Parts: sequence; C-alpha cells; structure tokens
Amino acid sequence: MVADADGLKSVNDTLGHAAGDILIAAVGHHLGAWATAHGGLAARLGGDEFGITARMPPTTTAREIRALHELLTQPVDHDGQALHPAVSIGTARAADLPDAADAARPLRGADRAMYRVKTGEQPPGYLATHHDAYTPTVRGRRPGRPGTHRPLAWPAGPARRRCGSRAVSPGPRRPAELAQTGR
Repeated sequence: MVADADGLKSVNDTLGHAAGDILIAAVGHHLGAWATAHGGLAARLGGDEFGITARMPPTTTAREIRALHELLTQPVDHDGQALHPAVSIGTARAADLPDAADAARPLRGADRAMYRVKTGEQPPGYLATHHDAYTPTVRGRRPGRPGTHRPLAWPAGPARRRCGSRAVSPGPRRPAELAQTGR
C-alpha cells in the first residue's frame, strides 16, 4: 500500500509546520500500529507519503482499507484545535500480479491506485488493477506525478537563472560538467 497525507502543504502554510508535523506523526503512528496488527510494517517514504505492507485475505482487503482510511482521518488535536487529516490510500496485492517477485510492481500499482483515489477517480478501498501496476512509467515514476515533466539534467554550460537582481546557480554540477570545466 501507499498512503499520502493530502493537503499537507496548505496545513503547513496556514497553521505552521508544527501542525503539519503533528499530522504526519499521527498518520505514521496509526499506520504503524495498523500494519503491526496485520503482520506487516509501515515506513515513511518521504514528505507526506508512506509505504505499508500487510497480510490480508483477498475477501477482506477492500473492507480493511476502508477501515484504515476511517482511522487515519480521525481528528488530531493541535494546541486545542482539531485538525482533520485527509489521506489517500492505494493498494496492490502482490498475489494478483504475475511477476511480483520483488516490490517494484506492487509498489507501482499501489502508487497508481493511490493517485486514482486522491483525484476522486476511485473511492477509498480501491485495489490496483493489472493495468494500474503495468502502466508505463515516466523516468520510473507514475505519469502525472510532480517532477516527471522536468528534464533529466540541467543543460550543459553555465546554465543560470535570474532570481531578482542576482544570478542563481542551478545546483551542484554533474560529473561531466566538472570534467569539462575542471571545477
């Protein structure tokens, strides 16, 4: 499974990062306890995204995911104010995917399913289909995911952009650039 805390940026922007941290910690705590109870584990993948493994019979998977969604969206107290987390969960069953010998295929399916839930295309409890797990990726990521539209690397040479009145470097140089410039 992949779970994403929706709207975290707006919480950080309006209520501060401490409120966002409280939401992430609450989601992580609930996911960890739920995964342990289901013979699995939960881990933060980064930002507001979590990966979860669990053992669930196929007959109860959708119901279990809907119950998890209800648990994760319970109000969280922050300095006397109730925060209402929004969470999208995508699920893929490794047993339903013919070549799921490693975690890549179920993870791709779960990520795509999560995105379909997040956009409202599918309801909470949605299970990834074969098509979800086998959708071609863009640079290893789900099509439409932030960052897939960017170039793989900065253009060669002294690529700089203007930020106000000063020039800003595009970041660390690639090894090829270092070799060309000797810097």
